[in-house]
Amino acid sequence: GARRLKRAPSRAGPQKGRDESRPRIGQRLVAQRRGKPVFEEMARRGQALRDLVVGGRALPAQAWGQRQHAVGPFARALSRDRAPRFGRDVDQRFGRAGGGAASELLEKIVSGSAIVTVAATELNVTQTAISHQIKRLEAELGVRLFVRKNRALALTPAGNDYLPGIRAAFNDLRLATDRLRRRDQSPKLIVSTLASFAAKWLLPRLSAFQEAYPGIDVRIATSTELIDFQRGDVDAAIRYGRGEWPGLRADWLMADDIFPVCSPALLDGDRPLRRPEDLANHTLLHNSAAPDDWRLWLTAAGLPANLSHHVGLTFDLAFMTVQAAIDGQGVAIGRTSYVRDDIAKGRLVAPFKTTLPANAGFYLVAPESHADTPKLIAFRDWLIESARASL
Repeated sequence: GARRLKRAPSRAGPQKGRDESRPRIGQRLVAQRRGKPVFEEMARRGQALRDLVVGGRALPAQAWGQRQHAVGPFARALSRDRAPRFGRDVDQRFGRAGGGAASELLEKIVSGSAIVTVAATELNVTQTAISHQIKRLEAELGVRLFVRKNRALALTPAGNDYLPGIRAAFNDLRLATDRLRRRDQSPKLIVSTLASFAAKWLLPRLSAFQEAYPGIDVRIATSTELIDFQRGDVDAAIRYGRGEWPGLRADWLMADDIFPVCSPALLDGDRPLRRPEDLANHTLLHNSAAPDDWRLWLTAAGLPANLSHHVGLTFDLAFMTVQAAIDGQGVAIGRTSYVRDDIAKGRLVAPFKTTLPANAGFYLVAPESHADTPKLIAFRDWLIESARASL
């Protein structure tokens, strides 16, 4: 008679009337393939991919579908190839996903190892994965990059044009990653700061940090230039400003007041310095890095701003201006952080009560990506506490 079609079993439970002692299709296939656990292996691979560590964390199974498109076509090709091992294997293979492996393949073609089997062995993947990556890369770019000659590959003119750019880009990526890892693991802490701030405030206090943290090797570099944290070895910088540096963490340290300072000997010399008007009889010491300080203070004190244009001495570094005032060569316009210690020790005096608050301050600046490394946390905490104690 005619066959009777049976309804597919419900997900809610076994099919009614089914002989559960009979092997399922998967079980029969396992037995038929000479004992090789085909479906068990497929299940193992699938689970390994679902639990794959990407970016240092386990990816839950329900998020795998959302994540798969983000890791690139190379990762999807590998997912059909073999389940990756955890740790270094995952980092090496999936860290190159979406172009890095293609870059290495292009380099190997140029260097002469253009045979797919050789390239696959050197990249620790299979020939299938290499072929999938090539096809996906060419499909996404809409350009043919390779000419296939038996088992070997050669670059097309477009591939030759593409290679130098991606080689440089991924080389920069590797170098930046290596620098970041070395920076985090090294006991060396490189801090860039202004020369005057280092000389007049930081260096006299730095020995206290060394005593508290003898395992951290502090290196001080002075510069007035903007720091490129991505290309240089600097871990953090102390800079003067308003704390508005995109992409960087800026921690407030201290503000400055602006006011004149001089040697105590000038107060009662041949030309006594008792009132702001007496400045007209003295040499004014200027700092070329802050050319408006004298003009702003004179205006706040009710004096003509053009008094700052009188012939005087100008220095390109603030600590040199302060030292000239200590030596009695004239009256300097000082900032709190640069002159506080000298006033406390009697080397300088502030002859007038008028002070002008500065519109900026000092900050400890570091990239967000490694602002919380243990050595930088230790230095930041010590620096902030030292700044508070000096007020």
